[in-house]
Amino acid sequence: ALPARYAGRYARAAGHPDTQIRIHPSAASATRPTDSVISAPKGWYDAGDYNKYIVNSGISTYTLLAAYAQYSAFFKSKPLTIPDDAPGVPGILQEAWWNLDWMLAMQDPADGGVYHKLTNKRFDGLVMPDHAKQQRYVVMKTTAATLDFAAVMAVASRVYAPFEQQYPGMSARMLKASRAAWAWAKQHPDVIYHQPGDVLTGGYDDAHLDDEFAWAAAELYIATREDGFYDAMIARNVPATVPSWGNVGGLAWMSLAEHRDRLTPHADRARIEREITGLAQQLADSWQSSSWRLSMADSNFVWGSNGGVLNRAMMLLQGYRLTQKRQFLDAAQSQLDYILGRNPLGLSFV
Repeated sequence: ALPARYAGRYARAAGHPDTQIRIHPSAASATRPTDSVISAPKGWYDAGDYNKYIVNSGISTYTLLAAYAQYSAFFKSKPLTIPDDAPGVPGILQEAWWNLDWMLAMQDPADGGVYHKLTNKRFDGLVMPDHAKQQRYVVMKTTAATLDFAAVMAVASRVYAPFEQQYPGMSARMLKASRAAWAWAKQHPDVIYHQPGDVLTGGYDDAHLDDEFAWAAAELYIATREDGFYDAMIARNVPATVPSWGNVGGLAWMSLAEHRDRLTPHADRARIEREITGLAQQLADSWQSSSWRLSMADSNFVWGSNGGVLNRAMMLLQGYRLTQKRQFLDAAQSQLDYILGRNPLGLSFV
């Protein structure tokens, strides 16, 4: 529920407890046969529907965790107007926990694989969530979902480690879950999502998995300091690019750059810095030549492209954190200015 105390005019009743979720035939296994029931509450609805997807909530959750890790003093000083379910934990991490808790329920404990999505068979109509009553399912395990899960859980295991009192045992549990997901993905390296015939909701299918393998390996390397994960990341030969839900390779380099002083001697720090600063310079050059001071080409303006604008800002900020180059900071600020109203429509998109 969203009580008026927190949500104002956007207050609404709770929807989708998701405690009676059926296993779709595409997700069935010996231990969880078709139509058996699991519980997978919490989590975030998708952009335009009430279903929940691992692959795109993965990058969203990572973004919150990375923001806190990089600017923890700021977030500790800025309480959010949300229920305080874990006193002493900054609000941004309490919000991220809402989705992390759901993600953990999306992993099959029998083998470590992760279901691609929790969904109705068809989209709901234009109704409030408490009036949406269709049966919901978890749908097939995929390599992309499992690797996104592995990456996010490795990050979360680090970020929540100082909050053992509020989340007892969870840091260790998340790292264990990450390792199990990595093992499943190594055994099932090319399980691509294919929409079952009776399911018509968002697919979020991804047939190119080198970036997911690289991201998961990088985060596990940082979390465990095991050099084999670094080698697994480098072997994928993924460059630093602007991240999106379907192309997460840039997040691998971003995390490595942020933690470069704590990596083992095995890591090539110079290459890590080159990847991030090279991308940041490309984005800054694009910004400087743009009439709207925006690091976007015409082809970048697609459905959801404001997320792409802010992901460019995120990579520019990482470049600034490495170099203190003012051009990178100004370019990042300019991307945010566009979102907040300095755009052809003269409207804030927030």
